[in-house]
Amino acid sequence: MDAPLDCQRGGRAATGVNRNHPSSPGSRMASSRRPSRGRRCRDRRPPAAAPASGVPLPLGRRLPALLCVVAAACGCSDFGGSAGPCVHYFREPILQVTAVRLAGSAAEIPVVLLSSFRIDGRPLPATSLLHCEQAVGLAARDSLLECRVPCGFGVASGTRGFTASAGGSAPAQVTVPGVHYERSGGGCPSWSDGGQRLELELLPAR
Repeated sequence: MDAPLDCQRGGRAATGVNRNHPSSPGSRMASSRRPSRGRRCRDRRPPAAAPASGVPLPLGRRLPALLCVVAAACGCSDFGGSAGPCVHYFREPILQVTAVRLAGSAAEIPVVLLSSFRIDGRPLPATSLLHCEQAVGLAARDSLLECRVPCGFGVASGTRGFTASAGGSAPAQVTVPGVHYERSGGGCPSWSDGGQRLELELLPAR
């Protein structure tokens, strides 16, 4: 069974039972009362050392995206925008995985497989992340996406979810509420920047 992960922000735990969330009772999600530059996701079943601070995506891997052009080319109406004289630039993905490690180990995992993507509870095809949203460090692998850490994906705000797995680890369900860009500006064109950073800690396979 997939192990749900708690998401924390900064160096302080921000976990709590979300009784209004449609997931099973006792599921834990991070507070989204204030913007966060970094979150940590950890399986809470066994005690484990706190993850180290995240590594931001290199500037050279930030790929600007044109929302209007992408939306028109892909027909991705779920992500908003329309073709016209103005464009909106996304300077980096809205959600970025900056570090992954096994519980109880300081060694980082360089490659993880991501699947079962969701936004606000709705299934999101992996292909839409590659073709209709922004993706960095991701490659298609059958029906999964291979993340070469660090990697990032998405431009639409909301509660993001996915399943993460790696060699020697058990699959883990990850839910990150309130994903959003921290900064935006401009008029025509406009831009968004400052996506959420995420660290994952996976349980060893049994």
